[in-house]
Amino acid sequence: MHKSSRAIAITALLNLYKTREPLDAILTELFRVNPLADNDRQLTRAILATCLRRRQEIDAVLRHFSSRPLAKLDALVLAALRIGACQLLCLDKIPPSAAVNETVTGLGRQPKWVKGFVNGILRAVSRQPAKAEAIMSELAWPENSNHPDWLASLLNKQYGRSKAAEICANQNKQPALCLRLNSRLTSLAAYTEILEQAAILWQQGPAPLAILLPEYHGSIKNLPGYAEGHFHIQDAGAQLIGELFAPYPNGTYLDACAGLGGKTILLDQLLPTTATITAIDPHQGRYALLTQNLKRSCCRQINTVPLDLDQYAKEHNGSLFQGILIDAPCSGLGIIGRHPDIRWNRQAHELAKFQQTQLKLLNQAVDLLAPGGTLVYATCSLAEQENQDVVRLFLEQHLHFAISRPEAKAVIPYLSTEGYLVCLPSPSTDGFFACAFIKQK
Repeated sequence: MHKSSRAIAITALLNLYKTREPLDAILTELFRVNPLADNDRQLTRAILATCLRRRQEIDAVLRHFSSRPLAKLDALVLAALRIGACQLLCLDKIPPSAAVNETVTGLGRQPKWVKGFVNGILRAVSRQPAKAEAIMSELAWPENSNHPDWLASLLNKQYGRSKAAEICANQNKQPALCLRLNSRLTSLAAYTEILEQAAILWQQGPAPLAILLPEYHGSIKNLPGYAEGHFHIQDAGAQLIGELFAPYPNGTYLDACAGLGGKTILLDQLLPTTATITAIDPHQGRYALLTQNLKRSCCRQINTVPLDLDQYAKEHNGSLFQGILIDAPCSGLGIIGRHPDIRWNRQAHELAKFQQTQLKLLNQAVDLLAPGGTLVYATCSLAEQENQDVVRLFLEQHLHFAISRPEAKAVIPYLSTEGYLVCLPSPSTDGFFACAFIKQK
């Protein structure tokens, strides 16, 4: 018998506690074993995302109504309470009776006292909505940030209390789906006309061909032009990173951490048609999706190689590129809005490990870049340790590199005084950092 949407939500939250695996990976496997209709999948995702985005508010309410400290509760019981309370407190389209009953049923075969305990607390919460609302509204910083203390402290130190609170508030909201239109296959005017005919609300994003769909929550494959490659999914902040290669001289380019190919596709559309592009990624699963995505987007012939940068540099010693993109592995602290599990999975000490990896990648790219070429370093992190500190350490080690200040019009509003691209989480972008270096001749 397949699990219900609430049962899957409880199981997913439990697995998240135990494994710290990405929520998307956990849900992919659970949905494979327990097929659900599209609307039930969307409900499961909505409950989980909201539960993670507002966890500290939810826990504050549960602490008031629970006779036992939350830290002493069984992990399954705590997961069920969070899932049930999330529906009661944050999702007003779900009737309270359904939220309680379906959550208790979702516990499956558990001792009677377990179901009774969960049922009792959830019913108490449902009977006193005003009290629950007051508890949440009276929370003080950093608990009202719904971010772990270490992360709220980091943001507070870097940006000040007011800006840190604004960042957290933006990351506690569901961000709009963002498309990057394929300039080779469609235009802004042509595609937005199709969206209007389909009654899909759209907004122009801050990147030249970025389209925000603030009210679209269906399958990406159901959007007009998906199969034809008229767009790919990419945050507007990520799209701006490609602008750092402007004015796009002809030559050879390397996407050294291609992943699923979002920025490879972007380079394909920005660079001259005579430029050659190589994209590398060592992960077998990602590499397969990379090639599929490039094909769907009708890209030029791109040389894809299933190697990491260290292996590639050793096997292609002497190769020189006009431009290299290092979209480095990072903590992901800037994309918490889209991936709310990151805030609870990540730990402060991991930032130092990410920094080591990031510097290693930059050092590996040095000898692959031609004199006069551009090296773009990018992360989706908000931590200075992975961004400004990495730039400083790299420049201290490589005196023949200098920061190249971008001149693309779309990038200028996001430039720091040092010449960095800095996008903070907002209604129109996720959080991104990028810096362009030029290798002096």
